[in-house]
Amino acid sequence: MSVRLEPMPEQDLHAFVERAIPRYAQDQVTAGSWSPEEALEKARGAYARLLPEGGIPDNQHVFSVVDDESGEDVGVVWILIDRDRSVPQAFVCEFEIWEDFRRQGYGTQALHAVEAEIHSQGINQIGLHVFGHNHSARALYEKVGFRAVHVNMVKELKE
Repeated sequence: MSVRLEPMPEQDLHAFVERAIPRYAQDQVTAGSWSPEEALEKARGAYARLLPEGGIPDNQHVFSVVDDESGEDVGVVWILIDRDRSVPQAFVCEFEIWEDFRRQGYGTQALHAVEAEIHSQGINQIGLHVFGHNHSARALYEKVGFRAVHVNMVKELKE
């Protein structure tokens, strides 16, 4: 099996963002970072800052992950290129394999395709954020060579 990354058509971008915002809000709530009451508003604001209405900024790429053999759309990856860092870096803002296609190797193949895409742009470092409660994503990222560079931990104290 292999996959390719295809630029997401602008007309599909709105649907992508509308699916992603509630999931991001819930992840922030689950992580304890935001309250349920404020989460959707904060998530909308975060997405609006990075992907303003009217298109994808030049330093960002939103790709559909496509199965080479079947041509099916199996996921999405959103990458931000930051050339202003001391070491230029691509940052994976969003990565998801659709539920029906998970645990079949698409995630691994997609991340390898991301590496090739980033490397072709002269970037040699990829960063990403993963929520601590997302054990399967953490395992996938470690499997393909990502390593933790910061770890935030929390302990709830009894009243």
